[in-house]
Amino acid sequence: AAIAAFILVGFNACKSDDNPTPAAPTMTGLNVSGDLKDYVASVSFSEAVYAAADKTGNLVKTSFDVEVNGGSSILDYSVIHTSGETSAKINITLSENSTGAEVVVVKPTSATSIYNATGQAMEANQSQESSLTAKTVVVKDSGEGTGTTTWTADHVYILDGLVFVNEAQTLTIEAGTV
Repeated sequence: AAIAAFILVGFNACKSDDNPTPAAPTMTGLNVSGDLKDYVASVSFSEAVYAAADKTGNLVKTSFDVEVNGGSSILDYSVIHTSGETSAKINITLSENSTGAEVVVVKPTSATSIYNATGQAMEANQSQESSLTAKTVVVKDSGEGTGTTTWTADHVYILDGLVFVNEAQTLTIEAGTV
């Protein structure tokens, strides 16, 4: 009976869960800062990342798909990353000054563009998004007026030509707004 118990314990200690497949890296955050047309998107990862499965290579422009939705569009972007780091910076140049309404979306280009130290690839459905935090807002009136909106003291507003508040629109300007 003692031999049977020993054999049973021996087999139970070798479950397939003892050697789980290493987890793939994930994007854990995105912080965007800048002004007018130039922004920096700082992407953070759950662990050190590489461009190749053999723990080599800096992430580059072709490692990411970067989109800007809801206002100005991307003119160009570049990536700064050192192999094995847990973050990357994406320098974004917009086609025109930010309206302050844009959202930046960053995701891997494919399921073979970002790896961790064990050679696991980041899943292509990973993504992070963040609103642009424009400190300077250029206001241009295309004939439709400002709309009903509030200008806040944490931004600087530059009027590009004449800007009107049309009938049935309300422009609220916080104290201290420039």
